[in-house]
Amino acid sequence: ERLAALDAEVKRLETEQAAARKVIAEEGEARKAAAAAAPAAPAPAVPPPAVAADPAWAKRFNDLAAAEARVRAELARLEAERAALVAEAERSRRVAEARRRLEELRGAIKEAQKKREEYAKAMPVVESAYAVAEGTKPGNAKVHLRGDPKTLGPEVPRRFLSVLGGQELPSGYAGSGRLPLAEWIADPRNPLTWRVMANRVWQYHFGRGIVATPSDFGVRGQAPSHPELLDWLTRRFLESGGSVKALHRLILLSRTYRMSSRADAAALRVDPQNVYLWRFPRRRLEAEAIRDALMAVAGTLDRTPGGPHPFPPQSTWSFTQHRPFIAVYETAQRSVYVMTQRIRRHPFFGLFDGPDTNASTAVRTESTTPLQGLFLLNDPFVHEQARAFAARLRRERGEEAERIERAYLLAFGRPPSSKEREAGRSYLAAVRERLGAAGVPEDRRETEAWESYARVLFRLNEFIYVD
Repeated sequence: ERLAALDAEVKRLETEQAAARKVIAEEGEARKAAAAAAPAAPAPAVPPPAVAADPAWAKRFNDLAAAEARVRAELARLEAERAALVAEAERSRRVAEARRRLEELRGAIKEAQKKREEYAKAMPVVESAYAVAEGTKPGNAKVHLRGDPKTLGPEVPRRFLSVLGGQELPSGYAGSGRLPLAEWIADPRNPLTWRVMANRVWQYHFGRGIVATPSDFGVRGQAPSHPELLDWLTRRFLESGGSVKALHRLILLSRTYRMSSRADAAALRVDPQNVYLWRFPRRRLEAEAIRDALMAVAGTLDRTPGGPHPFPPQSTWSFTQHRPFIAVYETAQRSVYVMTQRIRRHPFFGLFDGPDTNASTAVRTESTTPLQGLFLLNDPFVHEQARAFAARLRRERGEEAERIERAYLLAFGRPPSSKEREAGRSYLAAVRERLGAAGVPEDRRETEAWESYARVLFRLNEFIYVD
């Protein structure tokens, strides 16, 4: 009740603030209208017939009438000027009063908002979660004739899709039907669910599903490239009781997964898209995996499970359509624990083709842009990981050659070739020389040289591509 009262006070002050602004705007319009208004011209004087008959008297009459008109016009002008000055003074007074009140209201609103926030923060935190519940009056829907919700046709009983079995709800069923729907979807006799899942797991490992349209197994989707393989994987998945771990193991131990990604000229001519998997497809890491890899080789990755995000207390929320919640909470934990919001993607994930946070993403796009290369060279996050990676190499190995080998083992999972060793030594020597020419102190040259070398390794294709 206290929080509602504070909210009402803030709203009242904001309403009064809007009224003060309206007064200022209206006075400005009135000032413009007064300036544009012109005094009406007096009607010309008409001489009596007797005077008009005598030219001398008529001339004299007209001269006097003209003089009188000039005097009246001057008096009217002076009266209008006096009235304008009085009105302007009144308007200025009202505007000054409105502006003074506006300043008072700004301070009062800030004070009221501060009190509301302080009171909200002091309220006890009650753990809550969004959930759904059965409706009070679940029932069947009626057909909308010609798509018009106001023109209803016959009632349609709730049931599953006919093509997938068409199971119906028991007679007299009082619930919404969500539980039976979930059971129908997961029923082992429903082949679609299990085939879709097996295809998605295969897609995760090879970058392309056996059905290349993972969200469309219908007539608009593509036919499976290996239909017997998809049937076999689905059957094994069902036999394992729906164990995703067992399905991963089955795929990872296969000869297809363990093939080389080297090209073959003859195979390229027959199957340039590698649809039939005559080699392992070369794939770029997902955005989340690139971020995790940077921190893993740098030794900064926090492998503990994720916890709650530092959201502001729910009692302080005042978000609206025009003032939505937007935040980025940096963390050293794995990317799966990074806070995701629908309205905006995380900057890193957006740059490296992360999923659309506002819709289901069946297949991620894979782009190569100059911004990605510039990010891996200049972004503060990458520089931070490069510093940590360089410090790790210098801490774990003493000799330059040993550090280069350690860097390759950490970043690429293999030792460097003799050519790569020589290139690393030459690069480090060149960087040290440039740093010396730039006047960098000697105690900083070694550190910055290894940091630069770390950033070079981060930008190699081998770091973000799986061969």
